[in-house]
Amino acid sequence: MIDHQILDLAHQIVLHPDARCNREDTRSGVPHSSIFGAKITWLCENGVPLTRARKAYPQSCMKELLAFLNASEHGMTAKDFMEQECSIWEPWNDDKTATFSYGKIYGSQWNRKNHLANMIDNLSTSRQQVVCSWNQDDIAGMRLPPCHFAFQFHKSSDGKLSITWFQRSCDVLIGLPFNVLSYYYLLQLVCLYTGLQPYKVTGLISDAHVYDNQLLGLRAWDAENTSMGYGTRYNTRQHHDPVTLTILKSKDELFEPGLGFKLKPRQGSFSDWFKQTFEFSSYTPGKDIPIEVTV
Repeated sequence: MIDHQILDLAHQIVLHPDARCNREDTRSGVPHSSIFGAKITWLCENGVPLTRARKAYPQSCMKELLAFLNASEHGMTAKDFMEQECSIWEPWNDDKTATFSYGKIYGSQWNRKNHLANMIDNLSTSRQQVVCSWNQDDIAGMRLPPCHFAFQFHKSSDGKLSITWFQRSCDVLIGLPFNVLSYYYLLQLVCLYTGLQPYKVTGLISDAHVYDNQLLGLRAWDAENTSMGYGTRYNTRQHHDPVTLTILKSKDELFEPGLGFKLKPRQGSFSDWFKQTFEFSSYTPGKDIPIEVTV
């Protein structure tokens, strides 16, 4: 269960931090604890990495991913997210207008010279299948520099595909559940397009942190996790059913069990194939536990 990995990491940060940052030492002005060098791994055979004890937002996650995948290489605006009905980036929209520019973030870098789409159309066992969001020339013009700054595809000789993402900075309680789900979705979409088998999602994080104003939320998440019978990092339930999502079936659509959305079969290039509407099926959420977002 993904809750356990996230809570285990959060406990490690709070109880045994590599560093403590006071208010005056941080960009946000919020004190926090950090560790340097963390890893999270999810095998796709275990289902969807949706948190169970705390409510997840799979639709919002996919809508953000679709906004990235459809981004212009010339930059992203608030309108790009509004068109996908995605509100995740609203806290960083300084003037609260549709024309507000976030700069050349994430998808704008992925889609430079159609890099991501061309790579997926030509996937191989090469160790050079890397997509990078960190372009030093564009950082100054970004509203928020990329937190997860690169990812790499790994194709095995037996037709399995994995993805590893690299992250410079991670808000463990808010960002990490979204990050692992987003890269899981990206891997699943690429596999549906290519016919490869999704295998593993891995995240490598440099600075993983928990803010002091999130500790009450961490305690509530911990308590809910325990009450559901999944235990804590000290008392872990070893066996649990994988998280799956119900799929609405139609003869005109292509479906994968546990994916949580439906899409049409492959048509044309990868770039064209992504520019379509996804329909989401139901998800039974956990408790809505408030945890503060630090902007």
